[in-house]
Amino acid sequence: MRVKTFILIKVLEMPSHNKEARVIYEKRQQALRDKLSALNHEREEGRQEGRQEGEHNAQQKIAIKMLVRGNDVADVAEYTELSLEEVKKLQRKISH
Repeated sequence: MRVKTFILIKVLEMPSHNKEARVIYEKRQQALRDKLSALNHEREEGRQEGRQEGEHNAQQKIAIKMLVRGNDVADVAEYTELSLEEVKKLQRKISH
């Protein structure tokens, strides 16, 4: 029933024989599809950024644990894949 209703609505939305109205309708539909596509792309970018941020936070937590246990700064940077400078900043942070 939903499919039939959807089809009926689409048929009713489509301008019948007026070429100018049909062109306007089709342009509007394309604009809506473009907008939806852009929103989906932005959503996916946001998810990717969130995953990267979560991974970075996990690396920082591991680095802090390693530093607290007395591991060498260079080793921590190598194992966590954080920059040496970032690990040094974390070390200064936990030293205070």
